[in-house]
Amino acid sequence: MKQLYLSVRRGAAHFAKGTVIGIANIIPGVSGGTIAVVLGIYDRLIAAINAILARDRAAIAELPFLALVTAGVLCGIFFFAGAFEHLYVIYPHEIAFLFLGLILGGLGPLWHTATRNRLRSWHALPFLAGLALVLLLLLTLSTSGEFGGRLPPLSATVSLLLIASGAAAAAAMVIPGISGSLILLLMGTYGPILHAVSERNLAALALVMLGVCIGGIAVTRLIAFVLQRAPAAAYSAIMGLVIGSLPRLFPGIPEGPRLIAAVAAFALGFSIAIMIEPREHRRTRGTPPQESQQR
Repeated sequence: MKQLYLSVRRGAAHFAKGTVIGIANIIPGVSGGTIAVVLGIYDRLIAAINAILARDRAAIAELPFLALVTAGVLCGIFFFAGAFEHLYVIYPHEIAFLFLGLILGGLGPLWHTATRNRLRSWHALPFLAGLALVLLLLLTLSTSGEFGGRLPPLSATVSLLLIASGAAAAAAMVIPGISGSLILLLMGTYGPILHAVSERNLAALALVMLGVCIGGIAVTRLIAFVLQRAPAAAYSAIMGLVIGSLPRLFPGIPEGPRLIAAVAAFALGFSIAIMIEPREHRRTRGTPPQESQQR
């Protein structure tokens, strides 16, 4: 009975984490990959997806985990898209500070993972590269403006744009620090796709999902390769990507009662990240770096 309880509890936690990742992907400036890192499941997600793509036998054991997280992501996107779009308009500072706290609180576990893989002085280069990449995207967005509106009638051009948007957004969502929503804003399809989600436009969503599969598979294989061959460099780049994404999310300092609410939201997000960290890294604490690298 106790084993069943623990299994149900773990399953519920995986589903809940997937839901948070799905919600994060709706908010421009918030990276689903970053939230996966903060929640302590990024490595496992990448490894599980890569094992399935490689038809590895180990993938069978990871199917329940992957299914629960995926179901949570879809639930977060499809069932919370309209609600969170509404909440983000009404409470932009509170929502932004909640995710800022969550991301900043997660930098500790990320640093812990990076240092376990023998950081060297030259690893500052991938860190700076990741930082520069995100800041360049933010600069591009600030000069191009934001887009919105309804989805036009499906045509060959619109269909290709939806597929390309899905592929680009999926690639961005897999990479921590780069927001899939931000990429869609750059491409001018964020508003139309969010409207398609709210309106349950299945034809348009099918085209987006096709692109998601294409972009997600390609980037997942690449990241799995880099994490396996050069983990310290990979995590240095991830830290640069995550830190570089913070300016886009910062909404400015609110005034009056909203300042108190924003501080409370930040503290809540930070506390959640801190509470999650010991559970996810308890097994690796105190383990020599050499052993960690061999895993």
